[in-house]
Amino acid sequence: DDFTPDHVYSFPVESGKEECFFTDVESTPLLLRGAYFVSGGGGLDIDMKVSKVQERQSQDHAAKEDILRQYSGKSESVFAIEATSKGQYSFCFNNPGSRYGEKVVTFALNVGKRKIHKLHVKGDHLVRLANTVHESRRTLHELEGEAHFLQERTRRHMLIQDSTEFRVAWYTVFESLFMFAITIGQIVYVQRLINQRAWV
Repeated sequence: DDFTPDHVYSFPVESGKEECFFTDVESTPLLLRGAYFVSGGGGLDIDMKVSKVQERQSQDHAAKEDILRQYSGKSESVFAIEATSKGQYSFCFNNPGSRYGEKVVTFALNVGKRKIHKLHVKGDHLVRLANTVHESRRTLHELEGEAHFLQERTRRHMLIQDSTEFRVAWYTVFESLFMFAITIGQIVYVQRLINQRAWV
């Protein structure tokens, strides 16, 4: 099936910091699918891991976790994990300390297949109509999430392209000025040689 996110988030991750999202799985098996990409900031890479939290975090002790997926130094990736046990799952993004500083990450998540809740009313026609309305709302929500995710991804690629074109343009200008300066220097040098010979 095509990936249709339930939620799409865009958030900053400061240098040397970690940002995490959590979801509770109450029924199994459940498919957790997601995708992310670095939409802003320098370097355009991030560390990401998906974990099953064994114990909830407290003020005195950190949570124990089983790492299910881990990605290092990637600018974008997708994942699909089958949750076979109930409990809390975490999605953490870590920006190791670097000279590039803060980065902006766009994260899309789909938590299993949502069920359509039927209305308890009399009449088969009303039930079918209610189900159709719920299905339409669900489809619209999925399309909005997917469109937002694709829009952010396209914007990131456009920013990269604009940045590359800007650097190439400045490099071309610098190269032209450098060649112009060399040409002027050669002309001045040749004129001096001619003048020295004329005096001799």
